[in-house]
Amino acid sequence: TILAQMTVAVALGEAEEDNPDVHFEDTMKGSRGMADPAIVRAIVDRGPEVILEAERYGVKWARTPDGKHSQAFAPGHSKARCVYVDILNTGGATSAGLKKAIWKDAKIKRLKNIMITKIVIEEGRAVGTVGFEMENYRPVSIAASSVILATGGLTEVYERNSASTNMTGDGYILAVEAGAEARDMEMVQFFPIAHLFPPLVGIDPIMWDPFRYKLGGRLLNGNGEEFMDKYNGEVAGKYTAARDQTTLAIFREVEAGRGTPHGGAYLDFRMVPEEKLREAFGPVIGILADQGVDLTKDMVEVAPMAHFMLGGIQVDDSMRTRVPGLLASGELIYGMHGANRLSGNAITEALVTGRIAGETAARERGGTNPAAVRQA
Repeated sequence: TILAQMTVAVALGEAEEDNPDVHFEDTMKGSRGMADPAIVRAIVDRGPEVILEAERYGVKWARTPDGKHSQAFAPGHSKARCVYVDILNTGGATSAGLKKAIWKDAKIKRLKNIMITKIVIEEGRAVGTVGFEMENYRPVSIAASSVILATGGLTEVYERNSASTNMTGDGYILAVEAGAEARDMEMVQFFPIAHLFPPLVGIDPIMWDPFRYKLGGRLLNGNGEEFMDKYNGEVAGKYTAARDQTTLAIFREVEAGRGTPHGGAYLDFRMVPEEKLREAFGPVIGILADQGVDLTKDMVEVAPMAHFMLGGIQVDDSMRTRVPGLLASGELIYGMHGANRLSGNAITEALVTGRIAGETAARERGGTNPAAVRQA
């Protein structure tokens, strides 16, 4: 969605020597061994191809002065492999590029403000959907030779979350009621350093992460002590711990009574020279200053926030569910992340699994008449 920030992990190998085998190994390790190897393999192998395809659609990945793709390092990856458009707006830029590609194709029919409430199953096969127009409540039915679910996650159900308001888990219900299998639904990723206090307006709560990448902001407990080294050996001024490790460390400090006044940890950039702060934060530093936060003098409180659904609908490496004619893709599926998602792997998963699902649907077309839309 347009809320996705930062980077897209893909083994282009332009910043340093890299290949999909290494990306596969990093992802499996980061998942704590709980990812589905077949799904991971399918995604990392197709990643370079699909990223370049998106570029042809108009997604302008950042490049170095010598023309190579800019590739950043992210915790959990052993290589600098994360491409981006704008480190704070990669999702929005990617969405815009893909939308332009859709608008150029006259064969694609776009429906706005439709709520799908059920997948229609006939003789064991998905043959379409039913729902309603949200503005006037008129019922709608859509016949299709295949149905692909790409509805995202469910983290909006948590009080503290970084999701768009439609991430309420509709796709899981649709899929399970149609007969698909859900797996590891207890696996939810929490973003470790989401903003907690003081209250800020016009600031994305998860925006601190890229600045910590650049500047190595320190995490301190309520006693003003660094603590990450106790949990995974993270060195002061470095940002190497994966998200699950940092989340656990913050929760443990709070449980031990060493949390900040509002129940989190302090994020500290005071050791960074002011000119480097201004260079890294750009106009954001002015937004913070207008609301009383001076990063040369002040710390902010951060705490974990529900961020991404790791479990989901079981699919094979062609994105088929166990219901013929029903496919799923993106955050909705199980398989890529296991117990922990590496930064940068989300948009890769969305783009590649969407591509694979589309290919499968096109290849297996024929279960019913070509797609048609009608008002019931």
